[in-house]
Amino acid sequence: MRRYAGSRVAEKDGGLRWYFLTTGSARELMPLVEGFGQDIRITFDRSGARPRRELSHVLKVFLIDRMSDVREIYTSTFLYPRLVLNDIETLLMEDALKQSRAPVKK
Repeated sequence: MRRYAGSRVAEKDGGLRWYFLTTGSARELMPLVEGFGQDIRITFDRSGARPRRELSHVLKVFLIDRMSDVREIYTSTFLYPRLVLNDIETLLMEDALKQSRAPVKK
């Protein structure tokens, strides 16, 4: 995965890191793929006899809040920077509102 990501893995010019969720084996990976609702495609070699070690899936970006709840799922069709930024700003406003309503500890 790191080779696939190339330069996107490291921070550049104050940009964000690109994190990958992966495991050591396909057997360990499948529950994660299924848990995130990813449809996968396993390809076969030219003879059709052996599966290739390739999992193909639809690009999905998950917006996860501080409580680890998935708040939004973006596909490549609806992955607009302004939309994502607005959603992040909404989460930050929700956090600020929760903080302002939190009881004061003495």
